[in-house]
Amino acid sequence: MMDDISNVHWDVLISGTGLPQSLLALALSRSGKRILHLDRNPYYGGDEAALNLDEFASWAERHQQASASQSHGGYGSALIQTYLTETDQHPIQLSSARAYALSLAPHLVYNRSSLLSMLVSSSTHGQLEFQAVGSSFIVESSSLEGELKHQLTRIPNGREDIFKDDASDLKAKRALMKFLRFVMHYEEHVTAHGPLSALTFSARTPESTTVQVALPRIRQYLRSIGVFGPGFGAVFPKWGGLAEVGQVACRACAVGGGVYMLDKAISTVERRAEDGLQVELEDGVHLKTEVAGRLFPRHSAGFCYFSGSRLLPSTVSYGAFRSSLRR
Repeated sequence: MMDDISNVHWDVLISGTGLPQSLLALALSRSGKRILHLDRNPYYGGDEAALNLDEFASWAERHQQASASQSHGGYGSALIQTYLTETDQHPIQLSSARAYALSLAPHLVYNRSSLLSMLVSSSTHGQLEFQAVGSSFIVESSSLEGELKHQLTRIPNGREDIFKDDASDLKAKRALMKFLRFVMHYEEHVTAHGPLSALTFSARTPESTTVQVALPRIRQYLRSIGVFGPGFGAVFPKWGGLAEVGQVACRACAVGGGVYMLDKAISTVERRAEDGLQVELEDGVHLKTEVAGRLFPRHSAGFCYFSGSRLLPSTVSYGAFRSSLRR
């Protein structure tokens, strides 16, 4: 197998099977390019991978031992903490490790988003299943007789939910509706807390969520309600989160002729005028390609491109990317 891939002059070599790389590989395969897609990990998904309990324990152990400078992904360290203690009266009972899928990057997708549009236009959406996010909650704390108690409070999603809510009077409901209409056409403000920050689906704490961050998210959420049905504005990819989206893109790329190899990492890239790029893997295998792409170290959002010819520009435009996906 190694001799076979060494004898092929690849159009594009991509390192990493995270969501950005997988969508890129799918787009290029639709353009007739010969794609070799590698990943240094023994699993698909990169920083968005979904792992079972055993895989997650191994992943956390590797990242706990590695320093931030040694980490090849977007995570500098990891730690597993157990909050349940097994006793004779209350033994901990879990299903098999493969019955669980822990996503490294849990992510909600707005119904009105470019990602869903790409999946539909590339005809890969039929291989995915999404769960509607129908409700949002905040945790409210109160002290009763010196004891701190917490409870979940449901946040209304839209106009119908607001007027069905018994926790607010009519005046408060009208004020909230007026504010939500304002969010649809906001300018600039400063801070947002409590229920407003819940509708942002942000990982930030309410105290650190500014209006500058919150309002675009709330506006996108409100505009997403009703796109695929009433009552919800976001969905969650079932059975693996974003990792499942990436794997569907990889399968589609493989159908288009792409070749995939896990547990393979790029060691060096050398530019040669006569035959493009000479790429050496960490196991000593040498490859020839016109373009090699991998992520910047510890940054999962940007690619570093090495080009041996003018096959691809240094920057691929969003429009060209979507056009390739539709083919």
